[in-house]
Amino acid sequence: MPTKSLEKKETLPAKDLRSLSQKNLLEKLSQNEKLAIIMNDEIKAALLSWNKYEQMVDRIEFLNAQVEELQSEREDHQLNERYGEAAAKAEENATTSYGIKEIDNIFFKGSKKNE
Repeated sequence: MPTKSLEKKETLPAKDLRSLSQKNLLEKLSQNEKLAIIMNDEIKAALLSWNKYEQMVDRIEFLNAQVEELQSEREDHQLNERYGEAAAKAEENATTSYGIKEIDNIFFKGSKKNE
């Protein structure tokens, strides 16, 4: 896995890209995990082999999936601590439901309509 630290051989002035052949560039990449492109005395870009890039993306996707799973487990644990058995029943869809016979008894109780 690439690191943030650089050695001198892993840097390349941007102006050298104009005169560097594709073969030489690929050779430099095969000799180093990464190449830092320097413009105006600052690192502005990094070059990685495609294989290394894919490995990094795969690792990020794997870690993101793990984070989501841990967050879900944490939420389940918090719900269980707060609501205990009610949360477990809700997940199992074993909650109790209540029915009503007439809608008027619910919304109009005590209103002028019933009078």
